Amino acid sequence: MRIALLEDEHEQAQHIQSILSEKGHHCDSFPTGQSFLGAVLHRSYDLIILDWQIPDMTGIEVLENIRAQLNWPVPAVFLTQRDSETDIVRALDAGADDYIAKPARAAELVARINALARRSNPEIEKEVLVYGPFEIN
Repeated sequence: MRIALLEDEHEQAQHIQSILSEKGHHCDSFPTGQSFLGAVLHRSYDLIILDWQIPDMTGIEVLENIRAQLNWPVPAVFLTQRDSETDIVRALDAGADDYIAKPARAAELVARINALARRSNPEIEKEVLVYGPFEIN
């Protein structure tokens, strides 16, 4: 899965990228909202992870911009220090699909990403045609 990560803290970004790459995901990290928007609006990502507090804009502003400009609803997860009920509700109302408070537990982060992937890209049952020793799917 191709994942775009908005995280301005370099060590945190590397840690998340490491967790995701160990599970077979490709993760590109961006330190600013502008660099993140430029990438997400011009490249194809299967999922985005957003921090709320970044230098040039808020994660909410980034998400609202993406939701307004993309023709498809890329799954979005907030991964942030902010953990009040008000912040969580605001992010979900802005279009986030999930919300995780930092510090994220590695197994939980991966499980939540995998759950979103299953919901957003359900596998289509394929009929397998068998002709002698050949299988076509």
